[in-house]
This record gives sequence, structure tokens and C-alpha cells, in this order.
Amino acid sequence: PPPEGQDYLKEAFAYYQQQRHEADPTIRAAGILLANLKIGLHEQTRLQPQIAAAVDAPLKTVVDLGGRVLRILFPRSREWSEKAQRAAAWLIDWLAAKLQAAAVKITREAVTEAMMVLALPNVVLSLGRNLEAPVPPVFNGKLPEALNNLVKEYDPCLPGSSDCGAKDWCNLPQRMHYILHLFRAYAEDNSLFTRPFTEEQVARFRAGIVPEGEL
Repeated sequence: PPPEGQDYLKEAFAYYQQQRHEADPTIRAAGILLANLKIGLHEQTRLQPQIAAAVDAPLKTVVDLGGRVLRILFPRSREWSEKAQRAAAWLIDWLAAKLQAAAVKITREAVTEAMMVLALPNVVLSLGRNLEAPVPPVFNGKLPEALNNLVKEYDPCLPGSSDCGAKDWCNLPQRMHYILHLFRAYAEDNSLFTRPFTEEQVARFRAGIVPEGEL
């Protein structure tokens, strides 16, 4: 499996190959969805360290924070006994760790809410909020066991309910929960195959100019 392995990718392309000759529309759609989810899971797992590090980078505590803060708050603390200095520095470190944990949680949720959006034809989705899109009828029939197992693993919603918003985009299970709902909801949406830019916009891109208007 990822991040080093390619197991999910191998499985995905095997599913794609199988669907080339599948006549049943439900089985074919389910196989393609499963393949897409396997590729998504591969990429999200592989990039997990980078995603978390990118959001948490400004909040990393410097080495020996307790000792540094102690010198600032109490300039004469160098005159204290070594035992007293260690105890005070430990207490400051402990408080800083608590504050950092809270700051990381708040920052992750704020970044997810403010920045994690996905523009699709006719709609802009906020990845931190529930996806208000119905499941296509093609998935209402009996689905392959492999797809059902993947859904059970990453979709904690009870039958008939839906709350897939990823409050913390650094959380892999939350990301995959949203991606599962997203891929399933738009699996049969042909608007995704429309051209994202007009010919005029493409020409301006090639000229090194950002086109005006909505992109």
C-alpha cells in the first residue's frame, strides 16, 4: 500500500480493465467508482504527511521553548537553582503544548472552511460542509462486495443520513469520507466533461495573461 507501494493503483487499473467488457450498467458504474476511489485513496495516503505539514507549519514549537520563555518572563531566572529552572521550564512547555494543540485544531478547521473549495460546472463546493447531492439511481442496486467494504470503511453515516463535510482537511478519514460522497454523487454527471475554459481564455493563458472574469 502507499505511500511507498502501488497496490491501490494496481487494483484500480484492474477494475478499469474489467469494466471495458461489462454490459450491466450498475456493475460497470460501481466498478469505475471503485477504481476512482482506489486512486483517490492512493493519492490521499501518499500525500498525507505533506498536507498536514503544510497546514501545521506555522504552529511548530521551537526547541527549548520553555527555557526561552522563562528567560523572557523572569530575566533573573538564571540565578534560580537548576531544579527550579527545570520545573518552571517544564510547566511552560506543558502550557505551550496545550495551547499549540488547541491552535492546530482551530487553524485546521479555519483553513478547511475558508480555503478548501472545489469549483465544478454550475456549483462551487465547500469541502468542509455536507455535500447536498443525491446518489445517482445507478447505485441503488446491489453493489460489488469490494465497493461495499470500502464504503463501510470510510463512510460512518447511518443509512439514510449524510454528513460528509471534512471539518479538518488534514484528517485522512475525513477527506476520504468527503471524496467518497463526491465521486459517487457526480459519477454520472456529464457536465464534468465540458471544457473548463473558452478558446479566448486558453489563448490568453498561452500568452502569459490571466483572463478576466470567472475562471
